[in-house]
Amino acid sequence: MPDPLTRGTRAIGAVGLAAVVSIVAFCHGFTPIGDENDVWWHLKTGRVISQAGGWPPPHDVFAYTSSHLEWHNHEWLAEWAMYAAYAAFEDRALGGLRAVIFFKALLLAATFLTVLYLCARRAGDLTVAAVITLVAITAAKFSVKARPPIFSYGLMALFLVLLYGLYQHHERAWSRRLRLCALVALIAVWANLHGGFAIGLVLIALFAAGCVWDGALAWIRAGRAAPLSNAGEIRLAAALALCGAACFIATLLNPYGVKLYGMYARVMSDADLVRSISELQPPNLLYTHGFQALILALILAGSLAGRRLPTAADYLVVGFFLFQAARHVRHVPLFAIAAAPVIAWQARGIYDALPPEWKRWWRPVMASTAVILAAWLLWVPDGLWSGNDGRQLSLFDRNARLWRNEAYQPEGYPEEICDYLLTRDLPGRLFNEVNFAGYLIWRLSPDRYQVFTDSRYDIFGGQFQRQAWQIENAEVTPSGQATWKELLDHWDINLVIIDMYKPLNEALARSGEWRMEFTDKRRYFRLWVRNELRPVRPLTATQKPA
Repeated sequence: MPDPLTRGTRAIGAVGLAAVVSIVAFCHGFTPIGDENDVWWHLKTGRVISQAGGWPPPHDVFAYTSSHLEWHNHEWLAEWAMYAAYAAFEDRALGGLRAVIFFKALLLAATFLTVLYLCARRAGDLTVAAVITLVAITAAKFSVKARPPIFSYGLMALFLVLLYGLYQHHERAWSRRLRLCALVALIAVWANLHGGFAIGLVLIALFAAGCVWDGALAWIRAGRAAPLSNAGEIRLAAALALCGAACFIATLLNPYGVKLYGMYARVMSDADLVRSISELQPPNLLYTHGFQALILALILAGSLAGRRLPTAADYLVVGFFLFQAARHVRHVPLFAIAAAPVIAWQARGIYDALPPEWKRWWRPVMASTAVILAAWLLWVPDGLWSGNDGRQLSLFDRNARLWRNEAYQPEGYPEEICDYLLTRDLPGRLFNEVNFAGYLIWRLSPDRYQVFTDSRYDIFGGQFQRQAWQIENAEVTPSGQATWKELLDHWDINLVIIDMYKPLNEALARSGEWRMEFTDKRRYFRLWVRNELRPVRPLTATQKPA
């Protein structure tokens, strides 16, 4: 896209736009920990791995109900890295938690700089690429937490850069071999960082299918004059198929081998569990404005792009990740990363169709749009100016809170109860809700008290979650038998940490067998203790749930 600007001015503008995208992405990542449960047990797992010399524990060490189960930890390397960041700055001005969040924000900025690069390559213009990338950032913002999936977002972006590069340079043998080898090396690391490594295998399969599609269409249009196998697209598809096989073998280079693949079935095969996990629900369109904006951009760009149609791989990749995002809100960031390069490709078609007198305004308009959109994302929360009382905080306000060392919101966790337990000698096993189990693991497990269960469903599926529901809701059988009491007795539980709204509070008070030992200042979290402590039987590998 030619423009009248000098080379130096364009370079300054390019650096400025890259800085704008980096700042917005970083600020989306650099926010205090809210009511997040998983970050705490990820950090504690990293500590356990670090104390064990860098090797993950073979069995669950945090929950007594699942202590006999093998733990195929697909996130062990990411957890070790998170804790390494925490430990390196724990006693420094930055602080451990802020260091983890800072590290996460840097990864997020690097991810969307990669997306920006890919969009600029496909659009031939950095200004429109910046606008598209900013929309992708706001679409992804609800799932960019200090958790191992942040590694999957960055690695997915790198995979797309390599795969689109193969699409464009499949006739260059040296370039093709280099990219294929890079895919294998990356997925070997990915398989130890997060279970999202399957995304890499899916992307290779989708691009291979796209090559076959493109090659078959080209062969038909050429009148079937030459053998189909001679088509460059078919040869690339074959190379991708071999690369996919090599990548699958590379994913086995983890502490658990092929057993790592079992985690998907343990979670997704349990319909009740899937319905209970908020991030596995469809996106709420009242809040996912960025997701809607990306879909609208795809539709508009497709209708205005003229003859510049997406490639077959574009259709397959966007279709697959749109389907996943529509089913599970945690996959919206994956869709954002996948859709942005396709929108950029179509944006070039829009530019080509513009009248000559309009083309000279394209870059100034797009650059201005990027700057205005960035300012809006930083300072305007849901269309409301920051700082208004009773309003949602803007991104800038949340960043400022974190810089003031408000790394997390203590009111969202049973912090005072943990402090109390650490100064008392109350024997017995503990029952807890899943919602704050991660924080209990960070403070208490396995050193003082192991938890009843938590959100590591890739270990045990939903079997202990169902028991937790029965206990906290004080369920009884149709004949009036107290299921909750039987479960508490079965597991020899003497301590209960519960929030004030759960029916179990009333059931414990009525039973006469329990007393409220402690409650926090807000009286939200409550600690109950048996009046007559049960002797704690040893757990064995053969002990089964009641």
